[in-house]
Amino acid sequence: MSGIPECDYHPEHPTNDDAHGREFGTAYLTDSLRTDAAIVHVYSELVARSLLREGRAYPIGLDTPLTGLTGSPTLRQALYAFVHSWPYDQPSERRSYVDQMVKAVLAQSLPRRDLYVPYVAR
Repeated sequence: MSGIPECDYHPEHPTNDDAHGREFGTAYLTDSLRTDAAIVHVYSELVARSLLREGRAYPIGLDTPLTGLTGSPTLRQALYAFVHSWPYDQPSERRSYVDQMVKAVLAQSLPRRDLYVPYVAR
């Protein structure tokens, strides 16, 4: 099985070059770029649901600068950094970064205040 990267995963011995390890870092760009695409797709779906009045705050656009992060990267750039800055075997660095991202997003988040006006028809 080791000749097929998608099948080369041993949960008892995870590595940077197994099926999940290839999703992070820069060594396997084809795989990590697919992770980026998945993140953007999931975020787009979450935004759509939020706009259907399921969210408690207005969604932040992917091109919105996160002023609470060093260098004020956009949300898109911050998500890219989350995937590509550290290989799979450095999860604590990614967790620390995502904690900073969450704080930055929450600091800029605007709560939704939907106004419901009664509809009167003749």
